[in-house]
Amino acid sequence: MNAQRTGSTDLREPLSLYSALIIGLAVSTGHPLGMVAAAAMPLACLCPLTRAAAFKSALAYYSTALWPITPGLRAYWKSATPLIPPVLWIVAAILLSLPWAMAWTSRRVHCLWRAPLALLATIVPPLGIIGLASPLVAAGYVFPGTGWTGLAAVGLLPGLSARLPAGAS
Repeated sequence: MNAQRTGSTDLREPLSLYSALIIGLAVSTGHPLGMVAAAAMPLACLCPLTRAAAFKSALAYYSTALWPITPGLRAYWKSATPLIPPVLWIVAAILLSLPWAMAWTSRRVHCLWRAPLALLATIVPPLGIIGLASPLVAAGYVFPGTGWTGLAAVGLLPGLSARLPAGAS
């Protein structure tokens, strides 16, 4: 069983990283289906086996979802140094990834409260000021017309889903 568990865990981190990358690219298009994909981002960040891997997955998501802001920043600050837009992009991606690294836990039952807390940390100030590409954007597409109930559902579903793997405590 241990060899079987090791074999399945070897793929968990790369799958989480690449799925976060693909979800981020989908969000960056601005297409409604891309926004719906954003709802799966918390799973990609909470399912890895280590905190560092969770941070890498969140960083992959935010860096790919936020890359379109660099041309906008260049247009806004025409007289600024050309390095400012990419630096701001990278800093925003890192800062928005930190709550997901802190929310990661090896105890899956804790995802019930940690996932909504990480979502909340990325939408309220101070991080909420730069909190672009939030997975909560999907609420309007996944549960249209449900108001706060749909928002709560999108906020709670990642914690419930991350808890599902068999053998988790």
